Amino acid sequence: MIKLRILIVEDEPVIAENISMYLDNADFEVSGIA
Repeated sequence: MIKLRILIVEDEPVIAENISMYLDNADFEVSGIA
């Protein structure tokens, strides 16, 4: 199965971490948070 790699750009670390957890559970791979 192919996973899309995502870079999250968000100035609030807590929000970025929540987005990361959601995407990791939805067949996406988070490549980084900036």
